[in-house]
Amino acid sequence: MTYETFKEGVLNRLSADIPDPKKIAIQPVCKNNGKCLDGLVILEAGVNIAPTLYLNYYYEHYTGSGDFQKTYERILEQYKTSRTSRQIDVRFFTDFQNTGPRIVLKLIHYEKNRKLLREIPHIRFLDLAIVFYCYIPIDASTGNATILIRNTHMEMWK
Repeated sequence: MTYETFKEGVLNRLSADIPDPKKIAIQPVCKNNGKCLDGLVILEAGVNIAPTLYLNYYYEHYTGSGDFQKTYERILEQYKTSRTSRQIDVRFFTDFQNTGPRIVLKLIHYEKNRKLLREIPHIRFLDLAIVFYCYIPIDASTGNATILIRNTHMEMWK
């Protein structure tokens, strides 16, 4: 099974197994060091945040095992344990006075992230770059979320 067929199979099964209304999408997510992955997001009605499950890793599992059903069950189980049924009020994010106390930083490799660094505020430090995230605690069972601060956010905050 090709990777494209694998993604289609996962989408079809999830569409059948997760009750409506829902929105299921696979979107490219560029991570550190120029690595781009396919992020599966399942957004159920009444919820405005969802975990991202990276299908690339599940495809590796599938190619190693040859068992689509078992791989699909792992995806579905991870989704069920990671999802939240709460709405998160993200209006705080539109005002820097509210967002500022939640900003955390992370070090990433400067050269390997040049493309990403064009889109985000950063401070160069030796061969690294300091980048910024907004930390959002959700709850003890779900964990937390982060939003990578982008140049567009800086413009919004003036």
